[in-house]
Amino acid sequence: MTTERRDDRSQEFPRINENLTGSRHRFGYTVGLDDGYLSGGVAAMRTALYKHDFQTGFTAVANLDQDLLLGEMCFVPAPSGGHAEDNGILMGYGYHRGRDEGQLLLLDAQTCEPVATVHLPQRVPMGFHGNWAPNT
Repeated sequence: MTTERRDDRSQEFPRINENLTGSRHRFGYTVGLDDGYLSGGVAAMRTALYKHDFQTGFTAVANLDQDLLLGEMCFVPAPSGGHAEDNGILMGYGYHRGRDEGQLLLLDAQTCEPVATVHLPQRVPMGFHGNWAPNT
């Protein structure tokens, strides 16, 4: 095993397609701080979703609403399977400051584009973690 620095931005909640846990994988997903604070003396954290391609070294940043604070995202493999490692959905909670509401977010893991958003009647506390467990 080796250690390699891939990105200097502050990030947490690293996730992969968990079908590949313990083996070589190409893609990883993290949530991180992006741009930190807004101007005008008001501190306002902004979060971003990063998709890291460990084969090419490229990192994509999801184009999400700036008022959305992300929690941990988990990878849900597509039921059809397929051979693409990133064929699935990223699922997790977020808090939308502008609407003062919690959201359950479903993003396409290949493009990081929103697939669906469930608007919740109240805020889900930040730091809430989740995982995907298929039927057994």
